[in-house]
Amino acid sequence: LEAKRHEIASSVDKALEFEVESFIGQIAEAMRQKGITQAELSTRCGIPQSMISQYLTLNREPGLRNLTRLVSALGMKIEVSEKSEKK
Repeated sequence: LEAKRHEIASSVDKALEFEVESFIGQIAEAMRQKGITQAELSTRCGIPQSMISQYLTLNREPGLRNLTRLVSALGMKIEVSEKSEKK
């Protein structure tokens, strides 16, 4: 079951088209507003602090699984909506 979940998450990661900078900016802002350090966020979500640092400095992109863990640890959620057509 875990292998299947990983396979699905990997497929979704590849299929998603999102602006990582926007997500990371929102995560950084939530951390600032809540007074949460990288170390505390690491403890809450189980992602190493060094990796969180790489995400926040845009040196590494989080996959869907880690992105979900980060936002959940901050009391946030990810919403998916239909793209609006630009005219």
